[in-house]
Amino acid sequence: MAAIYSPSEKGFDERLTAIDRCQVALLREIVGQYGSRLVLKDGMAMRAVFGSMRLTKDIDFDRDASLSLDSAKNGLPKTLVRAASVAGIRQPDAQVTKLTATTIRARLSGQTNAGIPVRFEVEISGRGDASPQERRKETVIAPPSYGMAPFLVESYSTDALAAMKVAAAMSEARNVPRDIYDLYDLVKAGARPARLLASAPVAVLERIQAGATDKLDGIGFDLAREELLPYLPASLRDTLTEDRWLDYTLAVGEALERWAAEALMLKGMPP
Repeated sequence: MAAIYSPSEKGFDERLTAIDRCQVALLREIVGQYGSRLVLKDGMAMRAVFGSMRLTKDIDFDRDASLSLDSAKNGLPKTLVRAASVAGIRQPDAQVTKLTATTIRARLSGQTNAGIPVRFEVEISGRGDASPQERRKETVIAPPSYGMAPFLVESYSTDALAAMKVAAAMSEARNVPRDIYDLYDLVKAGARPARLLASAPVAVLERIQAGATDKLDGIGFDLAREELLPYLPASLRDTLTEDRWLDYTLAVGEALERWAAEALMLKGMPP
């Protein structure tokens, strides 16, 4: 059971509070409509299931093979508008912004009662093929001010979330501060994704083992201050100094290198 906090009680402004309420309403609407055929991942999984203090810009799901892309495409915009209504968003508009053979992305835009514009995206990708052992069901308890009953969400295990975050953080063209922040939380929670990482090619694992810390060093504090701190509660913004950010980066880099070494050993490679 995961109880999530209200952003308004943690120093966030009306815009981010409205977006979060709408995102939680959307999450409830989607799981009510599609159930376990959509698997929550990434930032909203970290917030709603894992318990992260970080708010998220967008919502991402993996689509189980039992749910067709056409069904998701036809239902998503309507579900977005319903969620906006539940959250008190005025003049909601939902548009499909990306459609491929495997993925659909839609954007919701509207205004709060005070006329403040809000916007976020939802993406459903066709990669929901994780084994049942790597999925988890969690009851989400929304803040009382949201006026929503608890609901059940299908997501991923801590190890699976960590493995996904490793892949994201080590992508060559990606330098995203939230990857370090989320991985730090997952490391503290005792994630052990080596057996999942072992499915990666040897060359990929060797690259992580040899250079994870150097790769993450490129995500400096200035970037974290710009892209991450606005999505953290005020109390955490004040404590996340440049020195602390360096500690986060080093701890995460060492963990990734250790996990990669363990994965290589599972593949029969010498230490």
